[in-house]
Amino acid sequence: MAGTVKATYRLRVIRRSLTRTITPCYPTAVPSSVSIPAYVYAGGSTTGTVTLDYYAKTSLGVSLTSSNSGVTVPATITVPAGKRTASFTLATKLPVTGSQAAYNATIRATRGQKTVSRAIQVRPGLRTVSAAQAADSNAVDVTVGLSGPATTETVVSLIAATDYIDGAPVQSNSLSLPSKVTIPAGRSSAVITAQTNVLTYDERVIVKASFAGRTVTTQLTTARAFRAGDSYTVHEPTLAPSGTDGEVRGELRVTLDHPAGPDGATVEFRGRRSYVSAGSMTARVAVYANPYPADSLINGTLVIENGESSGILVRQDASYAVHPAPSELRVPTPVITGRPATATVKLVGPSAQSETIHLTGTGVAVPATVTVPAGATSATFHIDGTGAGTGSVRAELRGATTSTSVTVGAAIPDECRPQAIDVPEDVFVTNDFYDPLAYQTKVTLGCIAPTNLLIPLHSSNSYVLSAPRFVEVPKGSTTGTFALKAIGGGACYYSRCIGELAVEIQAGPIGLSTSRTIAVKPGLWSFFYPRNATTGQHELEIWMTGRASAGTIVDIATDRPDLLAFPASVEIPAGSRFITVPAVSSDPSAAGTTVRITVSIGRGSQTHEVVLSN
Repeated sequence: MAGTVKATYRLRVIRRSLTRTITPCYPTAVPSSVSIPAYVYAGGSTTGTVTLDYYAKTSLGVSLTSSNSGVTVPATITVPAGKRTASFTLATKLPVTGSQAAYNATIRATRGQKTVSRAIQVRPGLRTVSAAQAADSNAVDVTVGLSGPATTETVVSLIAATDYIDGAPVQSNSLSLPSKVTIPAGRSSAVITAQTNVLTYDERVIVKASFAGRTVTTQLTTARAFRAGDSYTVHEPTLAPSGTDGEVRGELRVTLDHPAGPDGATVEFRGRRSYVSAGSMTARVAVYANPYPADSLINGTLVIENGESSGILVRQDASYAVHPAPSELRVPTPVITGRPATATVKLVGPSAQSETIHLTGTGVAVPATVTVPAGATSATFHIDGTGAGTGSVRAELRGATTSTSVTVGAAIPDECRPQAIDVPEDVFVTNDFYDPLAYQTKVTLGCIAPTNLLIPLHSSNSYVLSAPRFVEVPKGSTTGTFALKAIGGGACYYSRCIGELAVEIQAGPIGLSTSRTIAVKPGLWSFFYPRNATTGQHELEIWMTGRASAGTIVDIATDRPDLLAFPASVEIPAGSRFITVPAVSSDPSAAGTTVRITVSIGRGSQTHEVVLSN
């Protein structure tokens, strides 16, 4: 820069020229902004830009930081001299395991005292692709997985190829996939199921999934069709009850080591067949036996045929071991809490080996397992209640199960032990098996029931005198009532005639019970109204169900005593099987009239109509 300098003193002026060099002063540039996309997918990267407020005079370094360790940026970037911007690469990490939802990271650019920042969202990215062939079909499940729940609907590209030539895929002949799979928002994966074509050879297939610049792959081999000489596995069947005549049924499961061809296959054993659809590998052939085989073996010829040509691929005479299934659980009713009882589990037949049955109970306590020894068909175990109400027991062996419900009673205090069983009248049986006489009976406790108590009942001969399984004593009471049923029997014929029987009725659980022996007496079987061949007089023949007990009284009544009458009651001699009772009066002029005759022994009675004759 050039100029003139003027100096004046006491009216004297002096001028001189002056040249001076001036260096301009620029301000130091600092970051004014950071530019990055709004989001990026985990496992991917993107580009960001730092902008200065002025052009850099010389190369200028700017520090970068990330608020989240999952997002990385270079520690420093350089803005070249004369420039205002510089770019950098932002990289994200993909979680190897676990699920990570979308998250935000803040990127900061600093120079001197000036810092600027910008946030970016990291969304779940493509992490895995897997392909699994179903065990018993030609289906292949392809699963595409993200590193966390998708923020928005995510569309992933798919391709199935056997090879790549110059980057171009060679399409698979056995597996065809859709070109895209959509993972809905909020989900971390999606599964598509594709059907494979069964070929005559094994084919290696590469499944590739691509999304947002990231590609993952997996491989599988689609198996060729089953053919002669291939292996197969026969699973020993478990035989369970089938019907009520002793027949048992099971399933012989045959698994091929290769899938059935395009036309399927059939598997036959002991005359029963199972079809294996194309691509499937398992046949289930029904097996029946009656009774359960004592040697625990079933014999037959196994045949596997090709479905297309009916060509036989396998023919093998074989003997396979079988196993018995649980057939029945016998549990006492009720089960009283605090009074363990004995229950029984039964098998359909004897096993050649010891069998461990798994037990589970609700509302009751049972052991986890019970073992049936080799050659046996049952085993016992202890059962106890855990409260009051309805429970259940389930037995399982090799996938076969049986179960039963259980009535569970509350704990009975010792002081509430049953004290007495009362039947207010003599017990007689009749000839009616299907409608037995019921006798109201009362059981008395030794205390006032603190809650509803179930008192177990047992008859020593339920074929003659049956009792319900339990009687309930209501809370606040000392007694409960129930009906004993005298089961009817047939007529008394000669030496088959049965006399009075003693039956013991027990009330209460084991160790806390009382009992009473009840005399069950023969009752009325039937009566007839014949004419005496000697005297010509009408009379009644009254037959018993057994030999009469001492003091057995028969009551007789008619609805027309003016026309026909008998003694009101007679006693049958002890040990007699029947008695003949002549009419005490009759009216010969009433011939043709119908009269109703009623004969009773105890509470058992019968009424017949007869037509009077001369």
